[in-house]
Amino acid sequence: MLPRVHFLSSLVLAAYLGSGTGGGAVAAGFREVTIAGNAFRITLDDGRVLAGRDLLGAELDTEDTDGKALTVRIDGIEPDPLDPTGETVLYALSTPDPGAGGWKNLCDPGPDGLRMGFPLAGTWTATGEHVPDPGSFAITCTAGAIGKCVRFGYKPWAAGPDGSSMWDLHQACVRMVRADYCGDGQGHTRTGTRIDIYDHLGIQRE
Repeated sequence: MLPRVHFLSSLVLAAYLGSGTGGGAVAAGFREVTIAGNAFRITLDDGRVLAGRDLLGAELDTEDTDGKALTVRIDGIEPDPLDPTGETVLYALSTPDPGAGGWKNLCDPGPDGLRMGFPLAGTWTATGEHVPDPGSFAITCTAGAIGKCVRFGYKPWAAGPDGSSMWDLHQACVRMVRADYCGDGQGHTRTGTRIDIYDHLGIQRE
């Protein structure tokens, strides 16, 4: 039986980790959730670690910024076709649909039609700054700026070709995609606007 993990959150779909935060799992017992790259890893009380397809059907209980309960179910997992290394994974995520009954996709479609998401470690401030926050993560959809920038190759958990952290490059990419010109969290994007992304490391070329 897969665990049903309970979290409290301060951002939409942001979850604080640790065995004492918001409860535990039914059945095997929940000890810890960690994020490896952009993938879930759930450790049970008996020491087993669930990852990858082991988590299909698992449900995460969260609260949004308004304090409204939100349940997210993991329905699928696949490697990102844009990442030749196979390191980036994408999750099919759904949430209950009170109106129609059953479940509905959590994410809107992106330009490529994908409706997937994944977790990233850390939290985001009201001004849109991505800050390290041990034991916390947020779920992003591939249609959003945060998810797009990971898929562009700016993985905040990884090192770039020169060995430096890509955390700041990912932050800069998110600011750019959102047209957050002043770095204050206020975006000025226009849907459908094409952008040409390139950097000094050659992750994206002009």
